[in-house]
Amino acid sequence: MVCIKCKRNLPEEMFRIRKDRGTRGTKCIDCQREYGKNWNHQHPELCAQYSKKWRENNPEKKAECWKNWAENNPRKHKEWKNRNAKTESGKLIRARIRHKRRTIFKEVENTLTLQEWLEILQEQNNKCAICGVEFTDKIQPQKDHKIPLTENGPFTKKNIQALCKKCNIFKDATPEQRRKNKIKYSD
Repeated sequence: MVCIKCKRNLPEEMFRIRKDRGTRGTKCIDCQREYGKNWNHQHPELCAQYSKKWRENNPEKKAECWKNWAENNPRKHKEWKNRNAKTESGKLIRARIRHKRRTIFKEVENTLTLQEWLEILQEQNNKCAICGVEFTDKIQPQKDHKIPLTENGPFTKKNIQALCKKCNIFKDATPEQRRKNKIKYSD
């Protein structure tokens, strides 16, 4: 067969079978692959939509692909994990995983997303809810439960506030201490 793109005379195995017609395509595998790459670059939004739809419809295949990639690329996987762990999204994912482990026994709600956490920071003007210090690279915000986990406080936007490390360490979770310190734990 002759490829209509590169004009090479190739064996039949070098042409994919079209799913819609059940016949061999007119472009060789190499030309079809090049066409696909170019199409993806020209249509990033559609490509992202198709990818998202495929991931939603094939969670097992997605997990298997990710696992295979991680096993075949251990150095790249480690670099990715380290790089991702430093992002807000990566930190929130790790926090949710840690929290989920604790909530297995507590059976409390765990729905805080990155977007909701960013909204909390914006609502507090990027300041600590207790002392009012502004968060910077040196003073990072920490997620604090208004109703503590010990009292089955959920990990939701309504029950989380941003505190500086100092306030989060020194505050007491008992109701008496909260009243004494006049810490706002309810809306």
